[in-house]
Amino acid sequence: MDKKKALKIIVPILIILLIGAVWLLKNKGSDNMVQIAAEIPQQESPKENLEEKAQEEAELEQLAVQERIPMEYTAFDQEEFFSHGLPLLLDFGAASCGPCQIMKPDLIEFYEEAYGKVTVRYADVWEDVSRTGGLPAMVVPTQYFFYSDGSPYRPSEEVAGKIYFYQYIYKDSGELALTSHQGILSKEEMYMIFEDMGAFK
Repeated sequence: MDKKKALKIIVPILIILLIGAVWLLKNKGSDNMVQIAAEIPQQESPKENLEEKAQEEAELEQLAVQERIPMEYTAFDQEEFFSHGLPLLLDFGAASCGPCQIMKPDLIEFYEEAYGKVTVRYADVWEDVSRTGGLPAMVVPTQYFFYSDGSPYRPSEEVAGKIYFYQYIYKDSGELALTSHQGILSKEEMYMIFEDMGAFK
């Protein structure tokens, strides 16, 4: 058989073998891809992740709300007030006091927003005067402010220039005994006072 005839037979056979090899390689690769894809766990879509995270956060927030110390108290308990290691706002008011009711929404909002940074406690002292714990309350609303260690708040010059405070001094030593405010206090002023104390650092 001459070379030309041999080439005419061998070349088509080689082409067929080459095509077959390529086909086998392609199909084997796609089987592997299917197998790899089957082994990869399905990822949740970003939307599903966000919804699940939001639900978890809502559940945690609901649990925290259920465990919160209530704002209103019926028995003065100084030890309990300072047991949380936070600065304290004591507000003396009354259900039948107009200014107290005007201020109450701001007090509630501050209580909710500052929870975990400031202890906010409220008592209706017209209903029971013993709820003042002996602290002076000539008018309502009256607020008292304390650092986390129980010492009375000392306003900075800047804050004292914007909010009028009543300060009680010990006669013997001249030391500051109490710091209070009489009348309506806005939520912004509450923030100003407790930022001055360093509660939100």
